Amino acid sequence: MSLSINPPHPMDPNFDYASVPERFAHCLNAGCARAGQCLRQLVVAHVPADRPTFTVINNAPHRPDGEDCPYFKPDQPLRYAKGMTRLLDNLPHKKAEAIHSHLLHHFGRSQLSRARRGTILISPADQAYIKRLFSQYDIADEPAFDSYVYEYNWLASVFPAKH
Repeated sequence: MSLSINPPHPMDPNFDYASVPERFAHCLNAGCARAGQCLRQLVVAHVPADRPTFTVINNAPHRPDGEDCPYFKPDQPLRYAKGMTRLLDNLPHKKAEAIHSHLLHHFGRSQLSRARRGTILISPADQAYIKRLFSQYDIADEPAFDSYVYEYNWLASVFPAKH
């Protein structure tokens, strides 16, 4: 059965800066109206004194109030699934095979193996995909992930999406 924990309070005082990826873009726009909810802004307060450099976003091309900032990242941790070793155990064999085939196509062999073991986390979007597969194959049960963890979404690109 899946275990869920309560998400941590955003940017709590005990936040470990070591979890921030090396090239994560920080924001120094103190005048931004959304600074208090932006991960890029809040993480700046936790930069250790022994870190001589870090990546910073150039806010010059954007409105100073931050309203249309393409770099805004919500400071809310997301719920990632960790491991799915028993995901297909209680399913009828033919449905389990079909879902496994879809998962192989979606993740690729090595990523699926890592996600299954819990070596890599399963994003909320990938969890939703798996849930849709269950629904597509008329499986009423929720997908059974091994556990859940709350993490900040560091993975979004430094570059904003182009419209």
